Amino acid sequence: MNITYNPFREEDYKENSKHVDIEYFLPDGSQVKLKTEHLEAPEILFTPQKIGLEYSGIPEMLINSVMKCDIDLRATIFSNLIITGGTTVLKKFSERLHKSITKLAPKDVKIKLLAPKNRDISSWVGGATLASLKAFGDLWVTKEEYKEKGPNVFKEYM
Repeated sequence: MNITYNPFREEDYKENSKHVDIEYFLPDGSQVKLKTEHLEAPEILFTPQKIGLEYSGIPEMLINSVMKCDIDLRATIFSNLIITGGTTVLKKFSERLHKSITKLAPKDVKIKLLAPKNRDISSWVGGATLASLKAFGDLWVTKEEYKEKGPNVFKEYM
Protein backbone atom coordinates (compact mmCIF):
# COMPACT_ATOMS: atom_id res chain seq x y z
CA MET A 1 0.00 0.00 0.00
CA ASN A 2 1.09 3.52 -0.68
CA ILE A 3 -0.03 6.99 0.32
CA THR A 4 0.03 9.86 -2.14
CA TYR A 5 2.25 12.66 -0.96
CA ASN A 6 -0.20 15.25 -2.17
CA PRO A 7 -3.52 13.79 -3.32
CA PHE A 8 -4.60 17.15 -4.67
CA ARG A 9 -1.73 17.37 -7.14
CA GLU A 10 -2.76 15.37 -10.14
CA GLU A 11 0.88 14.71 -11.10
CA ASP A 12 1.50 12.92 -7.78
CA TYR A 13 -1.58 10.79 -8.27
CA LYS A 14 -0.64 9.91 -11.84
CA GLU A 15 2.96 9.16 -10.84
CA ASN A 16 1.83 6.77 -8.12
CA SER A 17 -0.88 5.28 -10.35
CA LYS A 18 1.67 4.08 -12.92
CA HIS A 19 2.21 0.98 -10.83
CA VAL A 20 -1.10 -0.63 -11.70
CA ASP A 21 -2.01 -4.25 -11.16
CA ILE A 22 -0.20 -4.73 -7.88
CA GLU A 23 -0.67 -8.33 -6.84
CA TYR A 24 -1.18 -9.43 -3.24
CA PHE A 25 -1.26 -13.04 -2.16
CA LEU A 26 -3.63 -13.74 0.70
CA PRO A 27 -3.09 -16.33 3.45
CA ASP A 28 -5.56 -18.71 1.81
CA GLY A 29 -3.45 -18.67 -1.36
CA SER A 30 -5.83 -16.55 -3.39
CA GLN A 31 -4.57 -13.53 -5.26
CA VAL A 32 -5.90 -9.97 -5.39
CA LYS A 33 -4.94 -7.42 -8.05
CA LEU A 34 -5.20 -3.75 -7.22
CA LYS A 35 -5.00 -0.77 -9.54
CA THR A 36 -5.44 2.64 -7.90
CA GLU A 37 -7.15 1.15 -4.84
CA HIS A 38 -3.76 0.93 -3.13
CA LEU A 39 -3.73 4.75 -3.17
CA GLU A 40 -7.40 5.37 -2.53
CA ALA A 41 -7.87 3.13 0.52
CA PRO A 42 -5.19 4.73 2.73
CA GLU A 43 -6.38 8.20 1.67
CA ILE A 44 -9.48 7.61 3.81
CA LEU A 45 -7.27 7.93 6.90
CA PHE A 46 -6.63 11.56 5.95
CA THR A 47 -9.97 12.45 4.35
CA PRO A 48 -12.77 10.12 5.50
CA GLN A 49 -15.27 12.45 3.82
CA LYS A 50 -14.29 10.86 0.50
CA ILE A 51 -16.41 7.86 1.42
CA GLY A 52 -19.17 9.83 3.13
CA LEU A 53 -17.94 9.63 6.73
CA GLU A 54 -18.45 12.73 8.83
CA TYR A 55 -15.27 12.26 10.85
CA SER A 56 -12.03 14.15 11.04
CA GLY A 57 -8.96 12.61 9.48
CA ILE A 58 -5.87 11.66 11.46
CA PRO A 59 -4.21 15.09 11.05
CA GLU A 60 -7.25 16.97 12.38
CA MET A 61 -7.72 14.57 15.28
CA LEU A 62 -4.07 14.90 16.21
CA ILE A 63 -4.17 18.72 16.07
CA ASN A 64 -7.42 18.81 18.09
CA SER A 65 -5.92 16.55 20.74
CA VAL A 66 -2.77 18.61 21.14
CA MET A 67 -4.74 21.87 21.23
CA LYS A 68 -6.77 20.52 24.18
CA CYS A 69 -3.54 20.20 26.19
CA ASP A 70 -2.16 22.91 28.43
CA ILE A 71 -0.88 25.79 26.31
CA ASP A 72 2.57 25.56 27.92
CA LEU A 73 2.95 21.93 26.77
CA ARG A 74 1.81 22.22 23.16
CA ALA A 75 5.15 23.18 21.59
CA THR A 76 6.87 20.29 23.37
CA ILE A 77 4.19 17.85 22.27
CA PHE A 78 4.25 19.05 18.66
CA SER A 79 8.02 18.55 18.57
CA ASN A 80 7.77 15.01 19.99
CA LEU A 81 4.92 13.28 18.15
CA ILE A 82 5.41 9.52 18.14
CA ILE A 83 3.54 7.59 15.49
CA THR A 84 2.78 3.94 16.15
CA GLY A 85 0.66 1.16 14.75
CA GLY A 86 0.75 -0.98 11.66
CA THR A 87 -0.85 1.65 9.45
CA THR A 88 2.06 4.02 10.07
CA VAL A 89 4.41 1.76 8.11
CA LEU A 90 2.57 2.50 4.86
CA LYS A 91 4.92 4.08 2.34
CA LYS A 92 5.00 7.89 2.68
CA PHE A 93 2.67 7.87 5.70
CA SER A 94 5.07 9.88 7.86
CA GLU A 95 5.77 12.44 5.14
CA ARG A 96 2.09 12.91 4.37
CA LEU A 97 1.14 13.20 8.04
CA HIS A 98 3.93 15.71 8.68
CA LYS A 99 2.84 17.83 5.72
CA SER A 100 -0.83 17.74 6.77
CA ILE A 101 -0.08 18.58 10.41
CA THR A 102 2.22 21.43 9.43
CA LYS A 103 -0.60 23.02 7.43
CA LEU A 104 -3.03 22.80 10.36
CA ALA A 105 -0.78 23.55 13.34
CA PRO A 106 -0.04 27.03 14.66
CA LYS A 107 2.59 28.61 12.41
CA ASP A 108 5.15 29.20 15.16
CA VAL A 109 5.53 25.56 16.29
CA LYS A 110 8.10 23.04 15.12
CA ILE A 111 6.56 19.72 14.09
CA LYS A 112 8.66 16.61 14.59
CA LEU A 113 7.38 13.08 14.03
CA LEU A 114 9.21 10.19 15.62
CA ALA A 115 8.72 6.83 13.92
CA PRO A 116 10.29 3.98 15.92
CA LYS A 117 11.46 0.97 13.92
CA ASN A 118 9.11 -1.38 15.80
CA ARG A 119 6.15 0.98 15.58
CA ASP A 120 3.90 -1.68 14.11
CA ILE A 121 3.98 -3.50 17.48
CA SER A 122 5.02 -0.72 19.85
CA SER A 123 1.49 -0.21 21.22
CA TRP A 124 1.39 -3.87 22.19
CA VAL A 125 4.89 -3.68 23.70
CA GLY A 126 3.89 -0.61 25.73
CA GLY A 127 0.74 -2.30 26.99
CA ALA A 128 2.66 -5.46 27.90
CA THR A 129 5.27 -3.40 29.74
CA LEU A 130 2.62 -1.46 31.64
CA ALA A 131 0.76 -4.64 32.57
CA SER A 132 3.95 -6.18 33.97
CA LEU A 133 4.52 -3.32 36.44
CA LYS A 134 3.60 -4.15 40.03
CA ALA A 135 1.99 -0.72 40.54
CA PHE A 136 -0.34 -1.39 37.62
CA GLY A 137 -1.83 -4.40 39.40
CA ASP A 138 -3.94 -2.08 41.56
CA LEU A 139 -5.69 -0.85 38.43
CA TRP A 140 -6.72 -4.24 37.10
CA VAL A 141 -10.37 -5.17 36.93
CA THR A 142 -10.81 -8.84 37.63
CA LYS A 143 -13.35 -11.03 35.92
CA GLU A 144 -15.16 -11.43 39.25
CA GLU A 145 -15.36 -7.64 39.76
CA TYR A 146 -16.74 -7.20 36.24
CA LYS A 147 -19.33 -9.94 36.75
CA GLU A 148 -20.40 -8.35 40.04
CA LYS A 149 -20.56 -4.67 38.95
CA GLY A 150 -20.71 -4.81 35.17
CA PRO A 151 -19.39 -1.90 33.05
CA ASN A 152 -19.88 0.47 36.00
CA VAL A 153 -16.77 -1.01 37.61
CA PHE A 154 -14.67 1.25 35.38
CA LYS A 155 -16.24 4.38 36.86
CA GLU A 156 -14.36 3.62 40.09
CA TYR A 157 -11.10 4.29 38.24
CA MET A 158 -12.15 7.57 36.70
